[in-house]
Order: sequence, then C-alpha cells, then structure tokens
Amino acid sequence: MTVSSAHDLFGLDPSEFVAARDALARTLRHAGDREQAAAVKALRRPAIPVWALNQVARARPDLIGALVDAGAHATGATGDRLRGALTARRELIQEVVRAGRAFIEGSGRAADAHDLDLTNILNAVLGDDSLTGALCAGKLSVVDTPSGGVITWPETAATGEATGAVAGAVPARRAPRPPSRALVQARREVERRRAGVDEAVRRRDTAQHALEAARDALREAEARLAALEAGDA
Repeated sequence: MTVSSAHDLFGLDPSEFVAARDALARTLRHAGDREQAAAVKALRRPAIPVWALNQVARARPDLIGALVDAGAHATGATGDRLRGALTARRELIQEVVRAGRAFIEGSGRAADAHDLDLTNILNAVLGDDSLTGALCAGKLSVVDTPSGGVITWPETAATGEATGAVAGAVPARRAPRPPSRALVQARREVERRRAGVDEAVRRRDTAQHALEAARDALREAEARLAALEAGDA
C-alpha cells in the first residue's frame, strides 16, 4: 500500500507496515530528502496491542482524550477526589482496552492474549508525556511497560522483517506463549473483584459521611434539649 507520510504508516495493519515504510523511505530519498528518509526508515513496526491502541486513538480521539484527562486529574489529588479520579481512570482504561480488542478481533486475530499488554501499555503511556502525545496522535510505536520490557517488533538488519519478539534491556527473546483461557479468566475475575472493592469503598465512604452528619445532628439536638431543660429548671 502506498502512503504519503509517516503518520499514514501507523494506520496500516502491522503486516503492511514494513513494506510501506521502506517504500516511503525510498520515495523520500529519491526526492532528495535523505534526513527524512532515514527517520522514516528507523520507524519500528508496532506490536499488535500498540497498533490496536493507535487505531482507537484515530477512531475515538474523544475516548483517549478522556483517559488522558482522568490520568491528569489523579495527579496531585487526595482523599475522595483521588479515589474518584482513580476509579474514572480505571474505568476508562477498561473501555479503551475493549475498543483495542475490537480492532484486534476485527483484523482476524485473537484478542485474549493481548489483554494484559493493552492495560500495561496504557498505564505506561499515562505516566509519560511523550508517549501520551504519541498515542493521542495515533503514532505510538515503542512502549516500555511497567512490567518490564519494551513492547515492539524488532526487525532483522538483513531483511527488515519483524521477528515478533519482545525486546527489553536484554537481547531480543521469543515472544511468550499466549496466556491460557484459565489465566485470562482469572485476570478478568481479579478486575471484577477489584471493581467490587472500589464500589464497596465508595459505599463505605458515603455511609461514613452520613454517620458523621447524623452524629452532628444528634449533638445539636442534645445541646438544644439541654438548653431547654436548663431554662425550665
């Protein structure tokens, strides 16, 4: 597929990325723009979950913007505001992950194996301004996740073909086997239980506020009663 800019590359399916990137680099080089050609040639093909999040950003910039805002609101917040911001952030991450899964499944790939990577990538992005900007532009490429390792598809120097590995601080290694169905279900159960804990905390805080208000009202009523009793004595 012919593309006219680096931005267009990240809208392609990963299987088309390398050939289109190299063709664009050649076009730029033949046009005399060697510096830009070198920059394009150095672009790395995004791994499947990174690609999927780029597509979410391009199709749903409102959703990504809301997630970025929620992450910003959680910074420096305390008390109820912090709890609310973290809950909103977590819910939006889950919504973006669902949208990313839809793009993966729409490409004919299985999405279950990428659930954890999608979440880890988003957590890493929200902690880095440059990554946030790249995601908002739909041009995210390489992500150093909180769990360790850089999510990318390193390419061999000879062919430019992707190896499908996960590269970290150590030499590239084979990608891990997809998680089992039981593991995926267990992760989902943890998320469900975590959401239950968040809801229980919210209810507890609401009840605590109601209790404190009731106690204040009781003290005021007792004070009025004491004053009236003292006046009648």
